[in-house]
Amino acid sequence: MSDTTTAAAPACTICLTSIDHDGEPVACPTCQAPYHLECWTDNRGCGVYGCQSAPQVELRTALEIPVSYWGQENKPCPGCGRSIAAAAVRCRHCGVTFSSAQPQDAAAFRAKENLTARLPGTRRTLLILFSLCILPLTAPLGVVLMGIWYPLRLKEVRALPSFHGALCKIGLGIGLLETAAIIFMSLLYGAFRAE
Repeated sequence: MSDTTTAAAPACTICLTSIDHDGEPVACPTCQAPYHLECWTDNRGCGVYGCQSAPQVELRTALEIPVSYWGQENKPCPGCGRSIAAAAVRCRHCGVTFSSAQPQDAAAFRAKENLTARLPGTRRTLLILFSLCILPLTAPLGVVLMGIWYPLRLKEVRALPSFHGALCKIGLGIGLLETAAIIFMSLLYGAFRAE
């Protein structure tokens, strides 16, 4: 029997597999922990907790961190009023779903639900008015109707995807240009006819 023992290759701190000597091992400059070059590059630094060479921690956004009422674990459901988990986005009692985990009072929840229910009708009306604005014969009528309707439904239009608001403005712009062209052509025709 031979007393010689072979030294085991060090294990990468991130993937925990042995580092082959033919590859390019990397050692952390601060804590000397061994890594594969690919693991070090992908992690953008050391994987040892508390090491100075560890990558900068990215902060979570406010939407990712559920509101917990300063340590409380439950919140009232704005739909049925029963207690649900603070991080819940769906009530297990009434089945209502929420757009975020942030707590809402019942009035704000109902207002948002009513707004969401009106959006399909707003979208249809917007497309009809846009069509009226871009057609030369109906452009004056479309401009008047869109000019009245758009300020009254501004909150609903803003709740739709952003191109709907752009459609309102484009429709008004085209309609105004066509209306001005119709008026100009009418005046020009009247001037030539008077001669």
